[in-house]
Amino acid sequence: MTVLLRRMGERGKRPAELPILFENYLKVVKVNVFTGEFHYVKTYRDTVDKSAVGSFYEHADRAVASGLIHSDDAEYFLRYFDPDYLSERLSGGTGGKRIVLHGLRYRVLEEYETVDFEIIASKGFSADDPWAVLCITCPESFKSSIGTSVIPAYLKIVSVRVADGAYEPVYMTDSEISTEESLAPDISRWFRSFAAAGNIAEKDRESFLGFIDRKNLLGLLEINGETEFSYHRLIDGKFRPVTMKVARRDDRAFVYLYESDSRNKYADRRKAAEKYFDDSDILTGIRNGKCFDGICGGYDAKGRRESVGVMYASLPQREGDGDTEQLRTFAIRLMEAFGRKNCFRTGRREFAVISTGTAESFIHRSEKFAEKCPDEGAVIGICGNEAAESIRALYESAEKEALAHRI
Repeated sequence: MTVLLRRMGERGKRPAELPILFENYLKVVKVNVFTGEFHYVKTYRDTVDKSAVGSFYEHADRAVASGLIHSDDAEYFLRYFDPDYLSERLSGGTGGKRIVLHGLRYRVLEEYETVDFEIIASKGFSADDPWAVLCITCPESFKSSIGTSVIPAYLKIVSVRVADGAYEPVYMTDSEISTEESLAPDISRWFRSFAAAGNIAEKDRESFLGFIDRKNLLGLLEINGETEFSYHRLIDGKFRPVTMKVARRDDRAFVYLYESDSRNKYADRRKAAEKYFDDSDILTGIRNGKCFDGICGGYDAKGRRESVGVMYASLPQREGDGDTEQLRTFAIRLMEAFGRKNCFRTGRREFAVISTGTAESFIHRSEKFAEKCPDEGAVIGICGNEAAESIRALYESAEKEALAHRI
């Protein structure tokens, strides 16, 4: 059954935004419903998806022909990915719409997973404002629980690589994606194009451009680790006061954008959300090395000996987009096998899994995972103890075992 949800605001109030927390989606695509032009905002299949040619509707046909969509769901899927039908369903009404295609079987790596396809259009959708956002949800074992905290607190969250300004979207409302005119390769160019399109109040434009200048931001972050800037930007046809907070976390920085008048209202939620993202690896969608270190330290502090198993994995380097795709797809394999909360990216190409259940059963599951792992050149080590003194020590033993196989 297909469900159509219409976004309706109360009289005199702005319509509720439709939230998009990127780590809960396998793919996010910005689509011109009328022409079929499309841009990937997020995908785990970089080398295939980002080289796709033709219209979005041709891309949808190829998804069926190649078996990405299960053959039993093909007719249901293609009914919606017709430009005339889709534009008619999204047109009309006073609020934006979200069409949800529930329970489609979609091939993730080698296996079919049950996912939802969400098609989101803003309240102004028309031939003059033709963009919609297509989101393919993650399987349940991949999803996070932070969404309810983020939804009312932010307009946008972006993770930025400090070395070159390349960015990964973390959270946006549907209108934030739909109003972006440029998917620039670095964050400063993205924000400059946003300002050039008239989205920053004239009185704030010069200071905004000065703030987001790369050298200026790096200097501010070097001093304090984080910085804030307040300005007025266009939201629903009016210039509203907003605050941009930029916080550096090792080799990445997070950009948090929220309406200034909600600063105190959602302070606790923002604190929880920032702690959550501080422990997340945005590239792969699993938890990061800082979170792993915290869990190791917490176990040591408890002083109890419990049944614990650890799996270590290291991947070989690949060139270009193939490298990013390998890291993302390996993380997906880990989440499929062990669940998101147990998986960590501990280094540039290194991963860890901490057991649930007994060490013996975890070792058995990890051995099966290693046997089936298709990543050529990957090395995996496994270590467990029914009365472990230290998770860190188990990790180091698993690492030694893996590297011995590489030699």
